[in-house]
Amino acid sequence: MKVKKMLNVLLAGAMTLSLVACGGKGDPASSGQTESKGETPQESSQVDSQEEKQEVEELTMMIQTADYSNGMQAVVDYINANSETLGARLVLEKVPDGDQGEQVIQVRYAGGEDVPDLLYFQPVSYANTRLDIAENFVDVTDVDLTDIYSDEYIYSPGYLLDGKLYGVPIATSGGQFMFYNKTVLKNAGITELPTTWEDFLSACETIKATGIDPVFYSGVDTWTLQIMALQGWYTDYAPEEALQFAEDMGSNKKHWSEMKGFIDSIYKIKELVDKGYVQSTYLSDTYQQAQQALLDGTCAFYPMGNWVLDEMNKIDQVKTEEEIGAFMLPIADTLYHGTGVNKGFYISKNGKNPELAEKIMLAIVSKEGQQAFFDAQPGIPVAKDIDVELKGANQDIKNLVDTMTLSPQWTDFCKYQKGALETYISEVLVGTKTPEDVAAALDQDFEKAAKNANDPNWD
Repeated sequence: MKVKKMLNVLLAGAMTLSLVACGGKGDPASSGQTESKGETPQESSQVDSQEEKQEVEELTMMIQTADYSNGMQAVVDYINANSETLGARLVLEKVPDGDQGEQVIQVRYAGGEDVPDLLYFQPVSYANTRLDIAENFVDVTDVDLTDIYSDEYIYSPGYLLDGKLYGVPIATSGGQFMFYNKTVLKNAGITELPTTWEDFLSACETIKATGIDPVFYSGVDTWTLQIMALQGWYTDYAPEEALQFAEDMGSNKKHWSEMKGFIDSIYKIKELVDKGYVQSTYLSDTYQQAQQALLDGTCAFYPMGNWVLDEMNKIDQVKTEEEIGAFMLPIADTLYHGTGVNKGFYISKNGKNPELAEKIMLAIVSKEGQQAFFDAQPGIPVAKDIDVELKGANQDIKNLVDTMTLSPQWTDFCKYQKGALETYISEVLVGTKTPEDVAAALDQDFEKAAKNANDPNWD
């Protein structure tokens, strides 16, 4: 496929919609039960019921804690409510977030035996840097997904590894945003959302004067510190250049040290601390505390991905819908809305029953499964025929997706993936690295990965 065509596919695919129906729960009345001699009808029914339950196999799905949400639990509940029809019930196995959880996953798959039946994990390009995808997971390229997603969407470069499909998502449109408490801004007299970095700094100064911390950083959960930088790298290439940019980064032709927008975004992360716009306890505060602070109005802004709304809905869905809004992180003069690839469900080759796990995976992403997901967790579905009433920040995000220039995320197509960016940024905040040092460290990570792969581009 030509680069231009693939980019058109990616951009259009961000809002492409479709889906597959999954069979409903079987009718016990049609199971052909008969009364045994010497048993009452009630006793016979109990015996048959026990036999049916024994035929339902228990499968496990591994998931990192941050990915466990109301929607994911609703999907599990949907599967388990239909377990007799599907032949399996699903049990979640949660592991920590970030690098810690990824190390757990790597160790499990390195052993090759004690693996979950399904894994919910990062997009395939990133996942392959942590796991040998082709070795560990079932190739589902030939599975008929035409009623779930269009070929243009699911078979786009971001979802494929060497032209093969391994992970299937419940796809949502999202990205990185600045979330804010509407009441805090209103009480500070701020009537217009910032659209430039200078406007944002001015708003922070106004809010600080009211005695409220403008911005919350959750430094204990270091992965949360990289959000602004993940948005910053979209300014280092035009949308139509994404595939070529990824190829150049993966072949030693371009380097992190040349990514001026990315480096500048890290300076801005540090600037907010230096100006006193971040709470003094940011190094000891958590992701959960950030959510509560934003809901309670003890801070005004929190830079985060759209998934934080799922977490806040667990705390107080009404307040989340009424009090929280979202706008683009104003870190550059030209902003793009990133259309990164969604995480997906992978079927383990060495699971107990890969064939049955595939059936469960298809039920998860079916129309019924996705409707259950979005009923419990309002968001912006990519699949069609999913009815969702968007409120608050989710509607703000939908408006941005519909009106902004969309850009593919270059890392979805790059041969190599970033190193410990979250750790490097935390080192910037405590003064042991500069933003340029971060870029240099990421270049070294690429070089190490490339040389380990005997890549001649790094000879």
